[in-house]
Amino acid sequence: MNPSGMGRALMKAGVDGPAMEEINKMIANGESANKTIFTVIKEKEILDKAIGLVKSFCGDLCEPGKGILFAVPLAFVDGLPEEA
Repeated sequence: MNPSGMGRALMKAGVDGPAMEEINKMIANGESANKTIFTVIKEKEILDKAIGLVKSFCGDLCEPGKGILFAVPLAFVDGLPEEA
């Protein structure tokens, strides 16, 4: 997914205010690019590998602007093929 951030939505809506000038500068400099990745992982071992891969690629996620990584249990999933 290529989501649009709140700053871009406010700019498109014509919202004005003191913070909008800085938001507009960030957007103009390409600092607002967002990427969202969703995946369904059944096995804990594969989840741990995926977490390690994301952390090795992104670095310290606690740094501002790095992003977030989380896992949630799913009560229902449809559309995935059954394993053979």
